[in-house]
Amino acid sequence: MYGVRKPEKKNAERMRRLKITAVKVWLYHYENGKLIESYIRSLDKYDRQGRVISSEQYNNKGKVTSKSIYGYLNDGRITEVKYLHGKKLWQMSYRYTKDKQISVIRFFTQKGRIKKLRRYVTRFDEKGNVLESITTDQKGRKYILEKFVHEYSKETEAI
Repeated sequence: MYGVRKPEKKNAERMRRLKITAVKVWLYHYENGKLIESYIRSLDKYDRQGRVISSEQYNNKGKVTSKSIYGYLNDGRITEVKYLHGKKLWQMSYRYTKDKQISVIRFFTQKGRIKKLRRYVTRFDEKGNVLESITTDQKGRKYILEKFVHEYSKETEAI
């Protein structure tokens, strides 16, 4: 599945297979061996395909401090992320090239203005492993902001 990183794909397959619809993470604070407080730290919800559809972070009073909502194409590639932190809303939209490589991610502010526009080109191998990720300015010029090259080793190989 191109455009879906291997850990996310494996996690989605596991969530679907185990029919998990939500993961709640509790945080426990101890002092001198005694529990002094506990609260829900985060809650992730999953769709039937095992993909995370929302993620909420909580403070120790039980108040949601941030929330992310995810959208996907039918083949599992992410199309958008909406991130709410306090009263600020950010939105990222993803575009793909014909060969299903991640092409452009746009960041929007709450008022709908484009805050940042970056071009991300991510190449995958035939198994869906990320080979290379390049970040350029919005016009995709040769001015490279970042470049990540991924190398894979089998268990028996030294890194």
